[in-house]
Amino acid sequence: ISIGLSPIATLAVDIAGRKISATASGLLDAHGYAYAGLQAIIFSLILGITDSPWILVFTVMGMVRILSLFLIYRVRA
Repeated sequence: ISIGLSPIATLAVDIAGRKISATASGLLDAHGYAYAGLQAIIFSLILGITDSPWILVFTVMGMVRILSLFLIYRVRA
């Protein structure tokens, strides 16, 4: 399962409006990269502390996806 970020630019135009849509798109994109880097650090710490139970990593990632689904569902753009 893959979640692409290509609709983010369109969402930025809807949220920020036409005048600052490029800035909003850049900020959303930068946040995506920052959180991806943070996720790699957090999961490497989890794997290092608990002797590599990959099932724990995939469970946590699934729970974050479900939480994101509920948060996105509440947004009314």
